[in-house]
Amino acid sequence: WTNISRSKNIRRWTFFLRPVKIMTLEHRRCFSRFRISAHKLAIERGRYTRPPTPVEKRTCPHCPDKVEDELHVLTKCHELSAQRACLFTNILTHCPQFRHLYEQGKFIYMMSAQGESLRLVADFIFTHIKC
Repeated sequence: WTNISRSKNIRRWTFFLRPVKIMTLEHRRCFSRFRISAHKLAIERGRYTRPPTPVEKRTCPHCPDKVEDELHVLTKCHELSAQRACLFTNILTHCPQFRHLYEQGKFIYMMSAQGESLRLVADFIFTHIKC
């Protein structure tokens, strides 16, 4: 390995293979909770009421006609539109194709983001959704 690691090309590639420091522990926990549906959105809270609240009644407090789920909060909720616009603008600097994705595509990209995009999404969730 020492003979191989002396090569400039190999050193360049090992730089890209190093794990990226994703975010603080709190951000990582919040992002993970959001991804596994262990958050406090109405879609999950309603699941644990007795009797369970019907899905269509688990509405967003800011958009009474919409179900408050992960997709709604990250891509549609009017309350977070200004913050989301800032997030989307920042993501565009790292992924120009993001602008052309439909809402579900943007959601999938944000949930599977890497590097700086992941940091941005995790910060948004931690700051505005409060898992």
